[in-house]
Amino acid sequence: MTIFSDVAGIFRAFRKGTKPTSLPTSEPVSSSDNVPTEESATGQPSLPVLPPEIWRTILAFLIRRNGRRSIRLEDPFLPLYSTKSSPLDDPDIWQDRTTLPLVCRAWRSMTAQIVFEYLRIRSIPQLRAFVEHFEEAQDGSLPFQGDWVLRIDFKIPEPLGDSESLVPRLLRLTPNLMIYVNQNGSDYRPETQTPSAVLEALAEHCGPSLRRLEWSHVGEAPAWCDLANLCQHAPNLRTLRLTWIFSYEKPFRAKMLDLPFLHTLSLGLIPDPVDTIVELPMTWDPLLNYLASDREMLPSLRRFDVEVFPTGLRFFKVHGAKIRFFRTTNWSSPPMLPSTLPLLSNLDDLVLTQSTEYVTLPQAHTTLRRICIAPFMEEHIMVPPRMFNSAVLRPLESVLLSIDSTKLPHLEEVRLRNTGILVNLVDEPAWLLKWAKRWSFRGVKFCDMHGQSFDKIQDPDNDPLLNVVRG
Repeated sequence: MTIFSDVAGIFRAFRKGTKPTSLPTSEPVSSSDNVPTEESATGQPSLPVLPPEIWRTILAFLIRRNGRRSIRLEDPFLPLYSTKSSPLDDPDIWQDRTTLPLVCRAWRSMTAQIVFEYLRIRSIPQLRAFVEHFEEAQDGSLPFQGDWVLRIDFKIPEPLGDSESLVPRLLRLTPNLMIYVNQNGSDYRPETQTPSAVLEALAEHCGPSLRRLEWSHVGEAPAWCDLANLCQHAPNLRTLRLTWIFSYEKPFRAKMLDLPFLHTLSLGLIPDPVDTIVELPMTWDPLLNYLASDREMLPSLRRFDVEVFPTGLRFFKVHGAKIRFFRTTNWSSPPMLPSTLPLLSNLDDLVLTQSTEYVTLPQAHTTLRRICIAPFMEEHIMVPPRMFNSAVLRPLESVLLSIDSTKLPHLEEVRLRNTGILVNLVDEPAWLLKWAKRWSFRGVKFCDMHGQSFDKIQDPDNDPLLNVVRG
């Protein structure tokens, strides 16, 4: 405890702009030196000497961004704050990144390595600065920082134009990249194809190290032939997330993709077509039919998310028995869900994205253990009470009734992810208590997004203490 309180004292001193009485060293020492035995000029004990491995661990807690190694997608059955891929960072991280390198040379080296693990690039000037910095470091006079990069998130709203070559140049300098996230372009409409040179650079320079590929935005998407070629050169890929495919026009030459370790396939909500992209496919059928052409193509598939439900069941007939986690929307799935879920014979977790539509489940499922009902968007939305009852509460009641009428012998938990439009559920304590008692009678936990059971909620209209006060 003394060591960590002393460390905290150093950080507080630097944040206040004062100098601590002594600074740590990264030189190895004997075990007898691990306790303070000397006093500084002010009469205060000097700090103990720690090995660099311990200092690096401490510094990482302060300045490391969440998600640098999150090769899997967020889990709706976990609270937001407990997921490694959470985008939320400590607000003090930026101040710590500025002050900690000033402590000593060893800390400057450690913090640099941690900072470059995860890059978020938001503009063309920022992209150019990273490229020029890494290219200058290639002379060998300094440790090559491009080797430290594990994840890059691109979110550049403006067209790259003449700067299109910067992304391949950056990828050429990050040979250990594990996670590539593309959120470029418009927030509202599909605009452009990810340049073929970008996917070629990923395949050539980062292929063996890639674990997660993600196009989770409306503005930009890859062409099928480029994506398939990249996947063929990324044998260790675990997660693939797509929002749309720019084009299927050029065929992929190989007969079958080799994706031996792909655990998660996530297919998002395809945006509405625009005049500039005439051939924008509005369903995932072309991709899913290709993946269903061979039963051995996805041997490790365990999680499947699809926002636009396929028009046929071919994919589920071929790969359904492998899937343990299935997420879909209740607005696109009602006609198909009763016939689809029985094909997922080993399903453990079902996530339904809630909208104003109703949903029908099959009569029974023998393996399903957990069901989560989540909002379409997790941003906070205020809804007037009358609209909330008709557009949210009634459809939600219908979903719960459908679950309740289904024979689910292994069901353990029904979870409401009370964010976004569902955040106002806290204003319906009587409704929540009714369903909590109903599920409890079946031995099923009915809980919120944090795993807290709703049977502990207080209904102010039936609170005995408040009734006494009211008289």
